[in-house]
Amino acid sequence: MNELLLKLNLVTLLKSLILGGIVGAIFAIFKLKPPAPDQFAGILGIFGIFIGWWIVSQYVN
Repeated sequence: MNELLLKLNLVTLLKSLILGGIVGAIFAIFKLKPPAPDQFAGILGIFGIFIGWWIVSQYVN
């Protein structure tokens, strides 16, 4: 059962990556800035939010 959940999670990750690529391509076609931080510090901030959420959710559950 755990393997099935991991495969479904992988499919979800791949769908997110593909959709993100499509949206990024659309922004590039229309010469718009993508709605994402353009500095590495901003990207790390988003990653930090996820890590903080994950750590707390592990302790709560």
